[in-house]
Amino acid sequence: MSGTGPEPRRRGGRSPAPVRAETPQAEELATYLRSLVHRSGLTYAQLSGPVGYSTSQLGVYLGGKVPREDFVVRLVRATCPHPRDRAVCRERALALLRAARQPAPVAPGPGDPAALVDVYERLTRALEAQAELERARSRSQQLVLLLLHLVNHLKRQIDELAVPGERTTADGVPAGTALTRAERRHAHARDELSLARVRLDRIERVAARLRTRISGLDRQVRALHGAVPDRAPAHDAEAPAPALPRTIDPDTDGITAGLRRVHAVNQEEDRALDRLERTLAADGSARPRTNLRLRAALALLAVVVTGGAAVAGYLLAAAGSGSGGDDRGGRTSAAAFPVHGTDVSSYSRDNDWEALGAAQQFAMIKATEGTHFVSPALRDQLVGARSAGLITGLYHFFRTDAGGAAQARHFLRQAKAVGYTGTGRGELPPVLDLEAAFATPEPKVSEVLAFLRTVQDATGEPPIVYVRDAYVRDQLHGTTALAPYPRWLPDFDPEGTAPRRDDWLFWQYSAERRVRGGGGGESVFHGSLAELRRRAHFRA
Repeated sequence: MSGTGPEPRRRGGRSPAPVRAETPQAEELATYLRSLVHRSGLTYAQLSGPVGYSTSQLGVYLGGKVPREDFVVRLVRATCPHPRDRAVCRERALALLRAARQPAPVAPGPGDPAALVDVYERLTRALEAQAELERARSRSQQLVLLLLHLVNHLKRQIDELAVPGERTTADGVPAGTALTRAERRHAHARDELSLARVRLDRIERVAARLRTRISGLDRQVRALHGAVPDRAPAHDAEAPAPALPRTIDPDTDGITAGLRRVHAVNQEEDRALDRLERTLAADGSARPRTNLRLRAALALLAVVVTGGAAVAGYLLAAAGSGSGGDDRGGRTSAAAFPVHGTDVSSYSRDNDWEALGAAQQFAMIKATEGTHFVSPALRDQLVGARSAGLITGLYHFFRTDAGGAAQARHFLRQAKAVGYTGTGRGELPPVLDLEAAFATPEPKVSEVLAFLRTVQDATGEPPIVYVRDAYVRDQLHGTTALAPYPRWLPDFDPEGTAPRRDDWLFWQYSAERRVRGGGGGESVFHGSLAELRRRAHFRA
């Protein structure tokens, strides 16, 4: 399946005329504005009032004529009701408008061999990127299907456990405890589903831009060297998706593992799409990359969630068969760093702390979330890590539906109750975990800063912030307010090579346990053990 769906229809069901722009830039602008109209579901007649232009004027501007700036601003406002989406769409639309207003560069004359080779290479790369984007769309669609299935299963489980009465589950867990656990997992699955759907929408927008660029490159080739085929080379058709089973293996640990893998898959897919968008923005083309770790993750997720080997096989086929990854040529690997550690939560309770203490030097432990949740494993995990001689830190998962200062007070209260202050011998400063998972309302920078300042006032040291670049860009609108705080950077490169930057204190290179003894994600410290000990308040 390709394209962004049918073009928007005018009142009466008649489709508008094709885009006929004088320049590729004007065509890209018109195509993007049409995609906004299509996504909104509004007709030209419904848009005429809010935009302030007649339906015929709408047709002219959406047909390829370069519009006025006020037209673009009003159209974005009418078709993008959500403030965050509106800001992103407006920025993109105005950038396209500026490009469309600039005179098109003069194309090389017919028969220019060097120019012809250059355009053919760019066209080939663009077609390869288009094929990779189709594979990304297929993977995301399958992930959405799996998550829908899991959400429905957990909803049925919640309904069964909510029946009044004193009883236990088959594995001896009280129904009330099982209900709370099922509700949390249901919320987790719904949030991961939302993230996957948002990415599908991004893929559609990138695909529309890429088709416009391919069309422009196609015209350049025609001008330089006669006609080329009207259509891109056909790719092998995707196999039809098999029907998903009606039930899921009720094994609780399997569902937990599946949710962990879903989160890893969502992060990997976002990273791949980020790379593709950056390359397209810089060059107008991109070389596709197929991530073997992601393909394996999707296959395992299918087995865990559906219990169906056929679905796993299909996902491997749909994800492609290439190899590769981010080209970080010659850069430092995780293994080259001398100080390693793990992070744990209530999901990772089967830890052999003696083995972990022999292999690693620090442990980050989840303490709290929001203003009420406390990890049931907090005390045992802190005692276990300390007994193994590990330097320890506690982290708080930030919720966007509660105030930052109130969350900070909750964290400090619970940390104190288990004997952690963030300033004691062997203790790292507290960590704030900023992630899109579980987030429903839009996060506010002011509330994030309220948490950080409240904790810093209590400890006298700046907290550490765990956050991805994509979260800062998409959720916090690119704020620079977090720059003064030490950074724990999640960057899950499949080759295990360090990020192209040095502004991090800790680097989480894997979300999965990789050492004997259990644990959770794997991280390294950006320095020596002596430096880590100084940060952990060991005094000479």
